[in-house]
Amino acid sequence: MMADKEPTEEAAFALAAQRALQRARRTVIVATDPRSARRPWTTRSTTGQSDSADSLRPVAHALEALVDSEGWTGAAAQARIHEHWSSIVGPDVAEHSQPGVLSEGVLSISATSTAWATQLRLLSGELLARITDLVGPGQVSTLSITGPRAPSWRSGLRSVPGRGPRDTYG
Repeated sequence: MMADKEPTEEAAFALAAQRALQRARRTVIVATDPRSARRPWTTRSTTGQSDSADSLRPVAHALEALVDSEGWTGAAAQARIHEHWSSIVGPDVAEHSQPGVLSEGVLSISATSTAWATQLRLLSGELLARITDLVGPGQVSTLSITGPRAPSWRSGLRSVPGRGPRDTYG
């Protein structure tokens, strides 16, 4: 059995934000289910009217406040981008690209080929606008789009010092 790797701090924040969002979604589903016999979220106001719909609004605000206070806004934005990547770029482009790490406002995106990387670069303005609509302003300011890397010929038994082969990819 393989030992579990310890997650990075950023991955732990993203996981915690994702779990909190799932708990909040389950709470809303349970709270809005009319078949539920027990309704602990309903309260009686001083006027005697039930305000169950109003009592759910503070849950969203509390969740947002928790994410802000713990500094998870970047991790939450990264999780949302990963979750909605196919709808941001479209299914065809999503098959050939994937979002990477969001660090200091720079979202790294890797493509399967240089042609797809070029296509993403041409669409970068529109992609940035869609991402801003999804995660809010100020979270992502720049896209760093990369294609596949060429193999390195610098190591191995038969490598030689110097320039090496030049006309390999022409």
